[in-house]
Amino acid sequence: MCSIHNGAISVPWGSGLFVARERFGRTLARKMLLRSYSFAKRFIGPSQTLRGSFPNWQAACRESTGYDQPIILERLAKAAEDAVRSDGQLYERDGVLFAEPITPFPLLALLLLAAGKNEGSLNVLDFGGGFGSTYRQCQPFLTHLSSLRWDIVEQENVAAAGKQRFATDILRFYSTIDEVVSKQTPEVVIFSGVLQYLNDPYAVLASASACKPSMIVVDRNPFWDGDEDIFSLQIVSDDIFPARLPFRVFGSNSLETALAPTYRKLSEFDTVDPTMLVGLDTVRFRGKVFECTLSIQEG
Repeated sequence: MCSIHNGAISVPWGSGLFVARERFGRTLARKMLLRSYSFAKRFIGPSQTLRGSFPNWQAACRESTGYDQPIILERLAKAAEDAVRSDGQLYERDGVLFAEPITPFPLLALLLLAAGKNEGSLNVLDFGGGFGSTYRQCQPFLTHLSSLRWDIVEQENVAAAGKQRFATDILRFYSTIDEVVSKQTPEVVIFSGVLQYLNDPYAVLASASACKPSMIVVDRNPFWDGDEDIFSLQIVSDDIFPARLPFRVFGSNSLETALAPTYRKLSEFDTVDPTMLVGLDTVRFRGKVFECTLSIQEG
């Protein structure tokens, strides 16, 4: 039997109407998620492509324009400012504004898991986090935490602009991992769509693992089926920012090998990024979660 309380209809659990309502809610949620997912794929797919195959990173760099152009910095900052001013109505990624959120639910679940193990407190090191895109995507779901600190490590010019234009008591910007660790030890280190653009990602991974976070999350990372890394050039559409970027595609188990034995792979998950090609080789984007084995032994 239904009842009305303060203008809201209450439906008893177990009733046919309750079941119908729950099915409708799940269906609507699936449709909204698929809509957001397909929108992201339409945006990311045609806007960024891989071109050419190179023998090493240096060869790809010689054909690139780099990521540190002033026009790129300003476009990213302007989009982030528009997202912040919209008060949750707009969402930004890679310098482009979205009217619908693209919530990274696998990453969010891992952050909540880490916070739950630390009595509701969460310190995050977000390497290559730009001006806080991932933070703003996750923040609405983290407001109940007893303590939250989100430290972004970026290029010096990005970190300087971040400090001036976006820093808060929670969101902070640094240019090295050592700066962050000198102030606090992160529970979670995030690499979201960034390792593929680094000259030496394995040195950065070693630096991150040296501070012994309980979890390292590598999100939106390109892999292929071979053992060795391969190299290409990413052509970014002028609609985002005009650039040709050197691009690394990781061997299928490159990260597992690099992080062992201190970290072991806990799980993998899908990302919104579409499949690409380097020559005839298929490139798939995946997320991988690594757990500190020292934490397991201590537990």
